[in-house]
Amino acid sequence: MIDLMKSICFFKGYIVLFAIVLSCSGVPDSADMDCYIFLSDTEDNRVAQVEIKVGNLKDGLKDGLKDSAVFRFPKVVNGTYSTQYCGRHITDFICYDVYDSVLISEKIDSTDYFIPQSSNINRIVYTVENNLSNDGATCSQTIKRDSFYLLNFQSVIGYFENKEHLSYKLHIINSDHRDKRSGYTSLQKADDVFTADNYFELVDSPMIYGVGDTLSISCGNTTFFVSIFSENKMLTTQKLKPKLVQACSTVKHYFSDAFEENYHILLYSENMLHYKKYISGLEHRNSTVIGFDEYSLYDTSNSNFENAIIRVLIHELVHQITPIKIHDKEMTVARRTLDRYLGTEHLWLYEGIVDYISYRLALEILHLKPNKFLTANVDGLSILKRLYRDTDLLALSRIVGDNSVYNSRKRASFRNVHYFYATALPVGFLLDLEIMKIAPSKNIVTVLNEMLQDNQPFDKDSVFQHFAKYTSSEIVPFLDSLLSSYAFCEKKYEQSLGFFGLEAGMDSTSKKQMFSLPFIIIDYEIKDGRILSEFTMDLAEYKIKRGTEFYLEKIDDKPITKLLIRSCIDGFSPDKTSRVKIQFSINGKQQIISVTPHAYQYLSFTHSFKFTNTCTDTQRLRYADFFKTTN
Repeated sequence: MIDLMKSICFFKGYIVLFAIVLSCSGVPDSADMDCYIFLSDTEDNRVAQVEIKVGNLKDGLKDGLKDSAVFRFPKVVNGTYSTQYCGRHITDFICYDVYDSVLISEKIDSTDYFIPQSSNINRIVYTVENNLSNDGATCSQTIKRDSFYLLNFQSVIGYFENKEHLSYKLHIINSDHRDKRSGYTSLQKADDVFTADNYFELVDSPMIYGVGDTLSISCGNTTFFVSIFSENKMLTTQKLKPKLVQACSTVKHYFSDAFEENYHILLYSENMLHYKKYISGLEHRNSTVIGFDEYSLYDTSNSNFENAIIRVLIHELVHQITPIKIHDKEMTVARRTLDRYLGTEHLWLYEGIVDYISYRLALEILHLKPNKFLTANVDGLSILKRLYRDTDLLALSRIVGDNSVYNSRKRASFRNVHYFYATALPVGFLLDLEIMKIAPSKNIVTVLNEMLQDNQPFDKDSVFQHFAKYTSSEIVPFLDSLLSSYAFCEKKYEQSLGFFGLEAGMDSTSKKQMFSLPFIIIDYEIKDGRILSEFTMDLAEYKIKRGTEFYLEKIDDKPITKLLIRSCIDGFSPDKTSRVKIQFSINGKQQIISVTPHAYQYLSFTHSFKFTNTCTDTQRLRYADFFKTTN
């Protein structure tokens, strides 16, 4: 584990927040890579201009740059489980020698620049363009809107291939030369200097610069620093303070060893008018970035939307347990950020169990009713059954393990990306109860805390055995069945109600109607503004057969975005019933057709749960302890 530190610097009316890099106190006189980031105050699309001085590299460090070199921006797979090419927003890339003559450089793909005369490099200069987009992944990008900046350094600072170990010094320069103040030490008037020991630390260090609305929350030996940028002040630290305090203190209480001295929470509004109620979060080591659609607060209950933000925050906080601290041996900072990491077969743990635990904690933090939790389990099981109606196998770990999540041409594998959020609850619930049965003094929280204390990564192919180490060998076949058979999940869920002396009823049913377009997405990646799709029915008027693959380009003249893809998991569901224009291409031939959304009805069930007539005192105590209630 890398011992990472954090600092927070307050400015006159502004805040600059660095999640991991060190403050200028103790900044060394020199570093291998001397980087200057000039924040842009103009109204154009620029976020910053970057200058990296490499002329002072020691001779030994320049060994790999004698003849030619590749300067790279990382390709990362973040919490959306889609690839982010961090170099795609870099423009005007120029290399200079010591005489300020331009050196030859060539962009060889979306992330890499080839420099044939690298031994003569003195400095590199380029521009970072605004990453703010409609792809639903801005938490991992770098954006500027008005006076607000979110800087994720993987899309700001690059590195030389095989030179990731070099140290970095960053000079963050605001072009209007505001006076600056810090709670730690005096800073240079217009130049804030921070360092990172290597590139791995740097890329895990998000920064917010903008008008500060801040709050600090002390929980034992950890201080949580909260910063909110809400353009219209719809969300403030004072409004959220009670829930923020409860969320941070509760997660810290249950997982005290997961948090270090400081933890930073960065929330900012994205104002994506076309996609209401949008919230996205991305965990970092000892920090979290959360983006939200501020305009959702206009047409949604403020309390409900704030609760939704807190739910996302709890999920990201729990990520400190796994995969930040508990992970397989191959899940290192280097692999997650630089090694073109394409996935893991343990998403059931890294996302599924995390979401289950966050839901459990939300019962206590947001005072959710047990009936809501139990109903959500039933809903999760029904989604399981629908997603895999053609087979009885979930095979989650195996589907994800072969990277089919990212390059799948199979409908089931594509949907698997979102399984861990839609149906994590029943899987985690059943695992938790099984641990309680085979090791009565333990549950999923105590087991993960023991893993935290041991601090031992597990072998990639023996995660079940790793759980057995802290519970019983009986957990191995249980996990194997849990993650491979829907029938097993359904049977175990029926038994779980008996564990608490409960029985399920059904209060009411209602009919609802939805509309969908006649295609599905079958490849998650947008390539050249297009995405591989497949028609799900015959369109006789256009001589299109069911199963025909095509590249989707536009819907009603609107370009394809990742947010749109995320809404296409079960088929595209438009908000209107009038005909929709679809632009696509088959075998290079572009076509435009107009189709009417297909209407279908489904039943919505309202469930109820109550104690059986034979419920024992022991079962009632289990219920009260599990759901943190005296009812």
